[in-house]
Amino acid sequence: MNHIGVPEGTGDIIDCRKLRESQEKLSGIFAKHGFTEVSTPILEYYDLFLRTGTPINEQFMLKAIDSSGRICVLRPDSTTPIARLAATRLSKEHLPLKLWYIQPVFRSGISPGTPARSQILQAGVEYIGESGLQADADMLSLCAECLSWCDREVHIEISWAGIFTALCKELCLPPEKTDILRALVLRKSFAALKESLQPYSDAPAALDLIDIMCLSGGTEVLAQAAGCRTKAARDIVGRLSKLMELLPKSCFSVDLGMLHPIEYYTGLVFKGYISGIGYEVLTGGRYDNLLGLLGRDAPAIGFAMDLDRLLTII
Repeated sequence: MNHIGVPEGTGDIIDCRKLRESQEKLSGIFAKHGFTEVSTPILEYYDLFLRTGTPINEQFMLKAIDSSGRICVLRPDSTTPIARLAATRLSKEHLPLKLWYIQPVFRSGISPGTPARSQILQAGVEYIGESGLQADADMLSLCAECLSWCDREVHIEISWAGIFTALCKELCLPPEKTDILRALVLRKSFAALKESLQPYSDAPAALDLIDIMCLSGGTEVLAQAAGCRTKAARDIVGRLSKLMELLPKSCFSVDLGMLHPIEYYTGLVFKGYISGIGYEVLTGGRYDNLLGLLGRDAPAIGFAMDLDRLLTII
C-alpha cells in the first residue's frame, strides 16, 4: 500500500489551540492600534503581479487557470492584493487606511536556509496613506510589540532600500550588473563585491558601495557612514540617524547591507528576529510607489510575520 502523505512544502497543524491563541493575541494588538481586518482571495490574477512588478519570481508562483482561460496564481504575498483592494473597493475611503490580515501565502520551494515551504501562514499590517519618519517609527514599534508577546528576546534590524539603488544609479550600471551586485550583497560576499566593482574603483559611488554595504551594528555604524562620498548616501544615512533617534535602542540595530529580494520597497526595510530561531520571523518596509501602479497614489508601509516559524517555539 502506498504511503499517504501531504504535498511537498505543506504540513498538518496538530495543535490548533496554540495557533488560535497566537491569532487572538495579534488581532488584539492590531485592533488596539486602530487597524481593521481584511482578507483577500486565495486566487489572484497573474496580471496583477505583472502590472505591479512581480514581488516573487514567477517560477516560485503556484498557478491555476480559471474557467475563462485566464492565468491565476495562489496568493504569493499579501501586500500586492491588499494594495489592489485599497485602490479599488476601498478607493473612496479616506486615508490613512490601517489594515491587518492573518492568511496564508503560497510559494513553490523558496525558504532560504530552511526546508522549502509551499504554504506559509502570515500575520501582518498595511498602513496606507502616511509617510515620514514618525510613521516609520510607529510601524517599527508595532513590530517590536507584536514579537514581544512570544516572551523571547526581540531584535529588529533596519536599513534603507534606496541606498543600494541610488549608488548603482550614480554608476550608470546596466541592469544585469546591478543584479550581480545585488546578489553579492544579499549573500554578504563583500570581497567578491569589491572585486566586481574594480573597474569603477575611482568612482565615489563604487567606494561608498564597498564601504557601506558591510556595515552593521548600532548608532555608531551611522556615525561611521556619515562621511560617505556621495550626497545620495549621506542623505539616506541622515534619515536613518533621525529614525534611530525616535526608537528605543534596546532592540533595534542597523544593517546597511540589508537588501530585500522583493523589489517594490522604496525606503525603510526591516527584519525581525526572536531568540530561539536563527532566521527572520518578520519582514517589511515602505512601498510608496506600489498603489500608484494601480491607480491610487498613496505612500504605504507594512510588515508580515511568519506564524509558522513562531509556532515552532511557542
